Amino acid sequence: MIRETQRTLRYVELIREGDWDEIGRLFFESYDDSRDYFENGHPDISACIDVLRSIGREGGVYGARMLGGGWGGSILCLIEKGREDELVPLIQKKCDEKLGRA
Repeated sequence: MIRETQRTLRYVELIREGDWDEIGRLFFESYDDSRDYFENGHPDISACIDVLRSIGREGGVYGARMLGGGWGGSILCLIEKGREDELVPLIQKKCDEKLGRA
């Protein structure tokens, strides 16, 4: 809980600095901590987070984290501005393939 509070405070500084790479790294770290320490991840969320990590910064994805209480919640994904039309369908396709369903 303390680590997540520290990350949240750090986000404010990083947004002011425009350091989207570090914010993205912290997003991934947030999910990892939630999954590992609170055990509230979900296999589908983990699979999609893995897809987003594989696309990575070079592919336009800064980072992603789970929202809500977990156990199958939503994902907030931070992507490069202007690449939405390219990335949203790509992410959907890759997640569908990894999960084996639409």
